[in-house]
Amino acid sequence: MIIMASKHDRFNEFFFFFLDILIVDLNNYNKIVQNELLKDVDMKYQILVSCASSMATSTVVAMQVRELLEANGLDANVKQCSFSELDSIVENSPPHLIIGTGPVKDYGSVPVIVGTPFLTGIGKEAVETKILEILKSVQK
Repeated sequence: MIIMASKHDRFNEFFFFFLDILIVDLNNYNKIVQNELLKDVDMKYQILVSCASSMATSTVVAMQVRELLEANGLDANVKQCSFSELDSIVENSPPHLIIGTGPVKDYGSVPVIVGTPFLTGIGKEAVETKILEILKSVQK
């Protein structure tokens, strides 16, 4: 006796076969995307420069920090933010270092440095040395 599969059974078989392939492809795609995103994050130091508006003083400080790191062969993402953005950024993606142009609260394991010496020039070398020490002690 020969039993013929119904169209419904063949459709289900094809559907689940296709679904298995799609799931495997999506999992592979997600792994590739995550690896590409993590490459940049894992290989670079993450530094936040914060000021009241994330426009003027943080731009000046961020530029000088980038120059300092480049001169010392350190690769970093130096991002600017406002004081009001710090909590959510640190909570979602903790940086290796925060540099504030004004008072910044303690974030536990994330070191915080006052960056006003980059604006005034007074004590700038000491702050630069401290930044380099912190980054060299951090494991990326």
